[in-house]
Amino acid sequence: MLISIGLYRGYEICDTTGNFTANSTYARNLNLLLSSLAPNITVNGGFYNTSIGQDPNKVYGLALCRVDVSLEDCGRCVDSTSQEIMTACPSQKAAFMWDGSPPCLVCYADHAFFWKTGDGCSN
Repeated sequence: MLISIGLYRGYEICDTTGNFTANSTYARNLNLLLSSLAPNITVNGGFYNTSIGQDPNKVYGLALCRVDVSLEDCGRCVDSTSQEIMTACPSQKAAFMWDGSPPCLVCYADHAFFWKTGDGCSN
């Protein structure tokens, strides 16, 4: 008999190069973006990227689940991680979080990062 026990710890990066204030246009755009990730990831096969707003308050976002995770579990993970990222990084203009069970990725930034290599969601 083989028993596998996996230890899991969430991971986040809060970029400290830019901040926003509560009730700002950026904050409203970020809230809209984060609330759009879970419903859209379930209809897009476990991956979704988008942007909301106009410069200089434009927010870019991405959500990703592992391929072996059901879309229902993926949506739940992205929903909870989208809420947790705002608690962990309450005023940062860019953040990355890998969290949940099963884990998923949520990140956002004030700059396009979709096709860039290197630091991903951060500067």
